[in-house]
Amino acid sequence: MPSADPLTRSLTRMLDRHGLTGADIGYVECAASGALLADAAELDALLCALRPPGATGALLVGTVKPHIGHLEAASGLSQLTKVLLQLRERTLAPTAVAPRRTELADWTRLTVADTARPWTPAAPNAPLRALVNAVSATGSYGHAVLRSADGDR
Repeated sequence: MPSADPLTRSLTRMLDRHGLTGADIGYVECAASGALLADAAELDALLCALRPPGATGALLVGTVKPHIGHLEAASGLSQLTKVLLQLRERTLAPTAVAPRRTELADWTRLTVADTARPWTPAAPNAPLRALVNAVSATGSYGHAVLRSADGDR
């Protein structure tokens, strides 16, 4: 069962090591296992690490899992592939969402990419950046930040 605190620390360490801030991340591809408590913990950790209190702008999130299922060992790879395709097309693909959302997540600070939309950088002339947040069945966390090769064209 993922816990928000260790995941927040892992995300914060990763950002610090690479000289990034939460504001540099324009989109997050979530692990979103479909488990109520696990998803709420992941969203809480992402908000704490990427949009802490006082930060402006909602965190834009999506997940490939409702479309293809949870592929166990290939789960993180499916997330990575989706983000690479979105970067190539400069478009965020829609995420299928449940008609009812859990009350455990702060939806006032989150935006689900539930419709296809052009992907624009967080700042003018900045590259597009996405965080792939993967969580294994054993509780290990994996994070990858992907960015476009160029600034805004």
